[in-house]
Amino acid sequence: PNPLAFSAPRAGGAPLMLDMTTSMVAGGKVDVQRARGLPVPDDWLIDEEGNAVLDPNAFMEGGAAMLPVGGSVGHKGYGLGMMVDAIAGGLSWAGCSADPPTRGASGWLALAIKIESFIDPDDYKQEVEKLVEWVWSSPKLPGVKRIYYPGEIEEERRQRRLEHGIPIEESTWSRIVESGEGVGVSAPETLQ
Repeated sequence: PNPLAFSAPRAGGAPLMLDMTTSMVAGGKVDVQRARGLPVPDDWLIDEEGNAVLDPNAFMEGGAAMLPVGGSVGHKGYGLGMMVDAIAGGLSWAGCSADPPTRGASGWLALAIKIESFIDPDDYKQEVEKLVEWVWSSPKLPGVKRIYYPGEIEEERRQRRLEHGIPIEESTWSRIVESGEGVGVSAPETLQ
């Protein structure tokens, strides 16, 4: 699942940030369902005949593929994923997705834009701030309390976790402790 991320600074707070996969969900979400012993929704995975797969183990063991953003009608997600693969895989020397990989297993590409080459950075941040305020002021459907800009929920979660800690699935924590013990490192008592 070819991920992509964007960020744009704003004048009044945390930047706009989008970090997403071009598939319906990131592989880690499938692994969380596996760790919890739960099936995945029927629009996440398919088998080689195109049938929905609900068992997360099938993906983790290579017997299922992720659907692109948009699910079974996700031609835009599919196209976006291929473009990310072509740019990041091709330009990074990792190679594009192929079976088998020709050069490496993973590659990435970073593109940074020097804002002042186009516009004064403060003016740019004000433009982005106006965009955020416009989104926040959009009419809300019944039952919707708030409209978020990309990255806002994650920033609020980051702040909560800085204050209260990061929740970890019990099965994941057990694997971490077991791995540490395997190399002679015990988890601190405060974390047990």
